[in-house]
This record gives sequence, structure tokens and C-alpha cells, in this order.
Amino acid sequence: MYTLWQDLRYGARILWKKPGFTLIAVITLALGIGASAAIFSVVNVVILNPFPYRDHARLFIVHQNLPKTGVSDQLRASGPEFADLAKRQVFEQVAAWEPVSRNLTGGQEPERVAPAKVSAEFFSMLGIAPMLGRAILPEDVGPKGERVLVISHSLWQRRFGGDPSVLGKKVALDDEPYTIVGVMPPRFWFDGRDGWFPFPFNLEEVSRRSRQFAVIAKLKPSVTMAQAAAELELLARQNEQAFAATNPDYVGRGLYLQPYREFVYGAMRRTSLILLGAVGLVLLIACANIANLLLARAATRAPEIAIRAALGAGRFRIVRQLLTEGLLLSIFGGLLGALIALWGSDVIVALAPSGDIPEGVKIAVDTRVLLFTMGTSLLTSMIFGLWPALQISRPEAQESLKTGAQRTTAGRRNRRLQRALVVAEVSLSLVLLVMAGLMLRSFAKLTNVDTGFDTENLLSMRLNRSPAKSDGGKKMAAFFQQMIDRVSTVPGVKGVAVASQMPFDFTEDITITAENNALPSERRTQNVDFRTVSLNYFQVMGIPLLQGEFFTAQDAGDPTTPEGIANFSGVAVINQSLARRFWPDENPVGKRLKPGSPNNPNNPWFIIKGVVADSNQGALDAQVKPEAYFPMGQLAWRYRRMNLAIRTQGDPMNLVRPIQKEIWSLDGDQAVYQVQTMEQMIDASIGSRRFAMTLLSLFAGLALALATIGIYGVMSYSVTQRTHEIGVRMALGAGGREVLRLVIRQGMQPALLGVLIGLAGAFGLTRLMKSLLFGVSASDPLTFVVIALLLATVAALACYIPARRATKVDPMIALRSE
Repeated sequence: MYTLWQDLRYGARILWKKPGFTLIAVITLALGIGASAAIFSVVNVVILNPFPYRDHARLFIVHQNLPKTGVSDQLRASGPEFADLAKRQVFEQVAAWEPVSRNLTGGQEPERVAPAKVSAEFFSMLGIAPMLGRAILPEDVGPKGERVLVISHSLWQRRFGGDPSVLGKKVALDDEPYTIVGVMPPRFWFDGRDGWFPFPFNLEEVSRRSRQFAVIAKLKPSVTMAQAAAELELLARQNEQAFAATNPDYVGRGLYLQPYREFVYGAMRRTSLILLGAVGLVLLIACANIANLLLARAATRAPEIAIRAALGAGRFRIVRQLLTEGLLLSIFGGLLGALIALWGSDVIVALAPSGDIPEGVKIAVDTRVLLFTMGTSLLTSMIFGLWPALQISRPEAQESLKTGAQRTTAGRRNRRLQRALVVAEVSLSLVLLVMAGLMLRSFAKLTNVDTGFDTENLLSMRLNRSPAKSDGGKKMAAFFQQMIDRVSTVPGVKGVAVASQMPFDFTEDITITAENNALPSERRTQNVDFRTVSLNYFQVMGIPLLQGEFFTAQDAGDPTTPEGIANFSGVAVINQSLARRFWPDENPVGKRLKPGSPNNPNNPWFIIKGVVADSNQGALDAQVKPEAYFPMGQLAWRYRRMNLAIRTQGDPMNLVRPIQKEIWSLDGDQAVYQVQTMEQMIDASIGSRRFAMTLLSLFAGLALALATIGIYGVMSYSVTQRTHEIGVRMALGAGGREVLRLVIRQGMQPALLGVLIGLAGAFGLTRLMKSLLFGVSASDPLTFVVIALLLATVAALACYIPARRATKVDPMIALRSE
């Protein structure tokens, strides 16, 4: 222990005497360690410790596919299907929830909140009790249950100021009274919900055709995924045999499980792992740089090491001393890196798309991240310190006081090691630069995608009517038409439309059946995006008409009763993709289609009135889907939630308050939420790609800077060590150009070798980021060539400055000093 303390004190004195070297080494390490720790703070949450729930690794979301109706991934189940799952022996518990949106009133101005209906098993399965009050009990569920509400910690703080006496307080959700009976702790979150209340009906009594409940199941500890999959396959076949005759949805139906952590963090998990690998490369480059610095110092410390050996120090003792100095560098770098990680984790959270990190999830530097930082610091000290320590402690190096020839031999050996490190730095840097280049090209292509409509000066805001005010849907069309008329009077508003869903928000799928006997029966049914819109929607959005005509006043329909829609011939407008799907060789205008189940005789036929151009309604990187649009007056009764699309003459955000005032003049209790421009919606839709691109670009830039510094350092050291040789060459007649070419050529050799190795490595590793790319191949030749030329050019510049210094060597001074 005493000798270790001696090593630490001596190492500290050595580092203090070389402040320039120490500062560069510590900052280099801090950047690598800090970036790694910041990314690990994300990995710690989304992969290692994603949920506060008990036994969260056994939680799974139940999906199904319905090939008969063209649905490959159905998240929702019907009530009887939930009951079927709850009876299977492979599950410990099964719970159902239905995310909803409600106007919260009572005590303050109206607020739009996002609660969920849940079954009685919900909280007990997740294993977290409320911090105040109680959870939902079995007797609360069903038509005879109490209207109770458990609220989230964030809603408790935001709406009720953290008042402990909130229990028993009455509030209203869409004008329906509820009593608050519990408050969940801050660490509990689920699907971004603000509160939870029991299903007001018995799930088993809901029709099997009504799939509106998400199902989460917990496997028993002894059950494997294979056993669960076999059980679900058996259930699917049993239901097919029992119900297929009356419900074709069950023909070929499949059931499968998705880990809940994948369901919540799927995109973020893949991105974070790629970023962790990228920042790991940065850390390796930093270690290679420090190893190069230590090798450069080795030449100046060779006499010192030789004296220590002559005084009796063994090789192990010398290596330990050198490793202790490296350990001190790592400790200092780790401490500074922890500070960088504290700042970096905040930057990552700020850059990350809001949807990728669920609300309530805290990404920060905690004990686990600090332990990772400490472990990384210790590991880096071994990575960059061991090799130089072994080289400088070699017996032949200890003889360096004897002859210049041996010093020359040792110098050559060090230069070979340094060149090897340069090869590693350049190759790793090229891999990162190629990854960043692919992301940049992909993002550029994505942002240049034609949306198919005019996105400039377009504002969106959402409204949701309570059931009492919508009168079962009878008053919906009239209310929204009045709202269109009111908002249209606001100065600066060019046009106002209403739609059930806005582009880049979410889509509603529905089965459409075409009346086309020329098609095979299996091709007459298609799952499509379904929208209810006001008559002027296409004109306000700027979606061009290709065939037929837009909706007119005659298409307003009769919204008086939901059943009344069967008493008139409705109309629809479809997009190009749906026209090609059902009527590939003929004009679809005048043809008929039917929304909903093809076997339901009560579903009416709609006549196609027009065909509009394809437009991106889901995501810029997604293939345009078949779409069908229906006039608001004909189907407004289906919706209580609608969206305003407002075209303005200038900046839409300047008109938000006047527009809200007009809406409140129509209904003072109407909550207006999700107010955003179309540019903001598009920006949010590509947020995950921007996040990955930004961080990869930062890491690649850091790697390029470190590699450049490494090449420059090696060349500077080489020129210093070879001053005598260069002086001899110039004394014998070598000109400045010859010396310049010699130094640059010797410096470029390891750099070019690193470029070649890096190209091979990038060709293999970029396959892992295919899911992040759009419109660009993972082996895009242009990106590989441009990045290789860029890195070679930077390496040449890093070699040029020391080479120019070499041409200034005075032969007489060089020979005299030798």
C-alpha cells in the first residue's frame, strides 16, 4: 500500500510538471468518457431499467393479425377476446386498457387530459400502489361500479397543486362526474396517461367485432415464450373453428406477443444501441490518442526509466508506476467526463423527440451511470496505458543511455507503434463519418419529400366534444360547420376546414370493400386510411383533384341520426393509390365502395365522386397508403374529436388567440389543444431521425478532430525525432520539396491504410443502421467515396504542417545539435 501511495504521489508530480500534456490528455479522455456516459444514461433507462413495474420483463402486449381483412398488426382486442386470453394458463394476469381523451372540468378552466379505462387487474399486475388513496378495485368495474378516478402524479401537481386533500374531490370528464380515490407516485407512468378509471361495462358483453381494448399480459415465471406462442396459436385455431362461420375475421387469425419494453421503447432502443456503439468508437479513438501521447513522451523518459532500472527497479515495478500515471489521467478525465455527462444527458433529452422518451421518464446521471463512468475510466487507463508501459519498460529500452543507435532503434519501434495507432484512429473515424454521412444524406432526402399538399402557413388544432353536447353525434356536423364559419371571419385567415385526422398525426384504418366483380374476391377488400372531412378540406389543404370533382354543398348529408345514413346514397373521394388498388384499368368515378365489414348488410354503399393526388398523411418515410375521404355531414356522428385545419396569410401562430376566442364564443367550455403548425407536425414526425443524425454527426466530428490531432501529433513527434536525419539529407543536397514529399508520404501511408480498413469496417457495420435510413443504401457509394476523400484530405493537411516545419530545418544546426 505504501509503494502504491508513492506511485500516486510521484505520478501526480510528473503530470503536474507537464501541464500541457496533462491538460490535453485529460480533456481528450473527458470528451470520450463524458459522451459515453451521457449515451449510457439513455441506455440505462430504455434498456437496462426501463420501468418501475414489478417483474417488467414478463410483461407483453398481445397483438393479432387478421389476414381476411388485410390487417397485419391489430393492437386492439374485443372484450370476449380479452376474456379468452385471461383464461389461458400461461399468463399470471391479463389486463385491458383503452386510452381515451377527455375534457376535465371542475374548479378551474377546462383542460384536455388523456386518461385510460382499465380493468380491475391493471394496477395489481404492474405491482405499484398509489402514494395516496387506493387503486381501482374489482367492484368498481362494470355498470354498477362507482365512477372513481386514479390520477397521475403530474396531473395531481399540475391541476391540484399537490394538495393531499384531493382524495374524495369531484371532477368531471366530458361532463360525467368522477371521484378521485387515488394518486399514483411520480415514478409510475403508463402510456402517457393522466389518470385511470374503471370500464363502466362488462368487457365480456361487448361484441367480438368491436376491437377497442389493448391487452397487456404477464407470463408466469416458469413459462417460456415458445410455450406462450404455442398456447396463443391453439387459442387462435379454437376461435377460428368456433366463430369463423359467422365472423370471417377469425379465418387465419394469428396471435403473438410483443415485449412491453419493445412496445414502448422500440425505436429508441435501436437508436440508443447504435449511438452507444458510435460513442464507443469515439472513446477508443481517444484512448489511441492518449497512447500516442504516452509513446511520444517515452522517448524523453527513457533515460529516467533506465536510471530506475539501474537502481534495482524491476520491469513489473516500472510498469506499475507508468500504469499508475495512466490511472491518474483516467481519474481526472473521468471526473471531468462525469460533469460533461451531466450536461450531455440534458442535451440528449432536449434533442430527443418527445414521443421517444415517455412523459414522466427521467433520463439523468444516477448511481448506475456514475459506476459506468468509473468503470470506463479504469478500463481506458488499461487500454491506453498498458501498451506504452510495456514498450518503455523493455530491457533494450533501458539501455538507451548507452548508444545513439539503440535510441534510434527504440525511436523506430515507437514510430511503428504510433503509426499503428494512427491506422486505428483513422479507420474508426471513417466508420463514424460514414455513418454520419449516410444519416445526413438520408435526412436531406427525407426533408425534400413532396408531401402532396401545401404545408406553408397551415395551422392545426384539436377539439373534442363531450357526449352531452354532441347529443349522440346528432349535433356534431352543425357545431363544426358553425365553428368553420366563425373562425373564417378572423382577419388573416384564408380558409378553414375540419378533418377527423390531420396528416402526420395519426390515422384510422377501416376495411373498404369495392364493388368490382372483375377483381378476384380477395382483392375487393382493403384496409385503408379513413378520414371524415368538411366539404372544403381539399381546397384548404391544397390537395389537387385528378378526376371527377370535389365535395359540394349537395354532399352535406343528413346528420340527424346515425341510422339515417343508410337512407341516402353517400359519396366519397379516394386517392390515387386506392384507385389503382380497386380499379387499375378504369375510371373509378361513379363506382361504389362500402366502409366497414363487407358482410354487414347495414353498412351503406358510397359513390366515388372524385380522385385526388396521393399525399403523405402518415409519415414522410412511409409509403403512401390507400385513402378514402367522406363528407363530414354524412359521418360526423361517428366522431367527437375533430381537427381544425386553418390556412393563414402570415405566421399561423400569431392568430392562435383570436381563433381560440372565436371558438370560445361558440362554446366557452370547449378545450382547444395540440395547437401546432404543419411544419411543427412534420418536424415532430422526423424527430427520431434528426436525433440520431445530430448525435452521430457530433460524434463523427469529435472523432475526426481527435484523429486529426493524433496524425498531427505523430508527425510532429516524427519530425522532432528525425531532425538529424533531415539535416543530413538537406546537407547532402535534398531540397525542401523532396523533404516535404518524404514527410507527407510517410505520414499518409498509415492514414491511407486506415482509410482502407475503415471502408471495409463501415461496409459491414452500416448494415446495422438500415432502419434509420431513407432513400439511401447502407453501402451508398457516393457517401463512402466522399468521406474517404474528406478524411484523406484532412490527414494530408495534418501531415503538411509538420512537413513544412521539417523543410525549415537548418542542416548545420541539426548536425551540430546531434
